Amino acid sequence: MPVHLTILRQPRELRNRRRAGARSSTITRREIDAPKSALPRSLPATRADCEHGERPCPYVSCRHHLYLDVTPAGSLKLNFPDKQPHELEYSCVLDLATGERALEEIAMVMNVTRERIRQLEERLLRVLEGRMRMARLTPASVLDE
Repeated sequence: MPVHLTILRQPRELRNRRRAGARSSTITRREIDAPKSALPRSLPATRADCEHGERPCPYVSCRHHLYLDVTPAGSLKLNFPDKQPHELEYSCVLDLATGERALEEIAMVMNVTRERIRQLEERLLRVLEGRMRMARLTPASVLDE
């Protein structure tokens, strides 16, 4: 028995709607090379090296920068796909690491939900509890090595 498929095409407006959303943008090779001449070749080695540096921080590849994250699989996740790095209000997590913060405040800065921050907090507390338990069970001579 023959099967007939009807393929419906989306109207052009619907196809283009996805393109109009918050997406990452492409940049030219010239734009990539231009900032490199203005910045030192290496990242600051310590917090003291960058504490009073330029803000927003220009070092997007720094592990403390809020613009992007590297997933365990090695791909990049843009935390703010609708903004450029120089448009961030807060760019370095170390600038925010002093004092207590509410879950809502952290969620706003990291561009995720309050619930996601709560889940991360819970997971990190479990990891810390496990490490503390292991430290109590491990003889001091092993820890000193």
